[in-house]
Amino acid sequence: MLNYPTLRVVVTAPNKELVNQDVKELLRFWPDAPVGINCEGLGSRDTDAQILFCTVNSIYRDPAAIGPRELAVVDEAHLIKHGDQGMYLSVLATLRAFVPDMRVVGLTATPYRLDSGHLCEGEGHIFDDVVYEYSIARGIREGFLSPLSSKETKTTIDISGVGKRGGEFIAEQLEAVASEVDIVSGACDEIVAHAGNRRAWLAFCVGVKHAELVRDALRARVSVPRWCWAKPMMLNVIVSSRIFALVGLLAWSA
Repeated sequence: MLNYPTLRVVVTAPNKELVNQDVKELLRFWPDAPVGINCEGLGSRDTDAQILFCTVNSIYRDPAAIGPRELAVVDEAHLIKHGDQGMYLSVLATLRAFVPDMRVVGLTATPYRLDSGHLCEGEGHIFDDVVYEYSIARGIREGFLSPLSSKETKTTIDISGVGKRGGEFIAEQLEAVASEVDIVSGACDEIVAHAGNRRAWLAFCVGVKHAELVRDALRARVSVPRWCWAKPMMLNVIVSSRIFALVGLLAWSA
């Protein structure tokens, strides 16, 4: 913004946790940034800040209240589907009434969606091109990501009877099949068998009930000195018959 000192920016994120994270990260690099937050869950309803961070839910009913914005940044941009007439496009349309050539930047780790294709392609897309990429391989090389070592599982989930809603698996149905006793038991046996001398594990589960079942099954198999528990956040669900644990977060460290 050194070249555009009067630029007014809005940054949207799908939940309060990401809004808070984004604000803290910007202030880490720019302590005096003219930042404001419009997020009911964080107890702030700023509308005038030059750089305004908000959840789309918090501004959806009256996006005009935040005034003209020359730049809109959408965190988790894959949530905008092609041809979608939901909250995101409604907010962007209102803001473009103030500034017709407002630029829109999308941030996502998953630009390709199974239900609608690439975010920059196809009918109804709002993004034109990918202007910056940071690969998993580069993240591993630079020490920001741990190298992956995948194992083929013997335990699988039968998702043939799991329906979809809005292109995603229906959470309740997915959790039901993932929570079957034989599935949980078999998967936890495999987790323990592959554990080796690793100091810390993460288990991603379908929901709270499923995470509790996994926790109890692992407790019955290993001695765990410390447990951490986190309720599910807005994580993307990636499912196949080979993937067992999703979404809810269960962790411990030795």
